[in-house]
Amino acid sequence: MDDLVGFALAAAMLTDRYLTGHLIDDAGKAQPVSGVLPADPVLGAVFNQIMHGGPKDWGEWIYDNRDRACKVVRDHPTASRVVGNRPPFLTLAGTASNTSL
Repeated sequence: MDDLVGFALAAAMLTDRYLTGHLIDDAGKAQPVSGVLPADPVLGAVFNQIMHGGPKDWGEWIYDNRDRACKVVRDHPTASRVVGNRPPFLTLAGTASNTSL
């Protein structure tokens, strides 16, 4: 997946954890406040890594998690059957698609 998407996803995940009080800023570093994993498996995967990864600044977490963020976001909907892959079909616009909702 495109690096920019990965950066955006990783930043959004950290922002969510910060705004919900699960992370604090400690001298420019993201620090977990509690060891309670979020119910959302996508956010939980990233938060778990932060809890066990040691102190890093926000930019490092975003950079280091850009590929993982894409993977967990891509894999979670497929695993829960919200989104699935199937053989390509023609849409009304006449383009091929292999993602279904």
